[in-house]
Amino acid sequence: MKVWYQPSNVLYRNGKEFTDIFYLTQPGAQTFDEEFLAEAARIYDLEGDRFRTFEMMMILVYKD
Repeated sequence: MKVWYQPSNVLYRNGKEFTDIFYLTQPGAQTFDEEFLAEAARIYDLEGDRFRTFEMMMILVYKD
């Protein structure tokens, strides 16, 4: 098994676009309420016009 962190660049123009595309296309998206989505969009917009980079954990598991 190998585990590492990797930067992941996102190109959404604003928080609303981010929540509409990223969160609402995920399995289980119906569990996100409007308050959660609004807060996620607000936090995303705090960065202003900067290029946003998130960190993802990558996990590779091999089966013999």
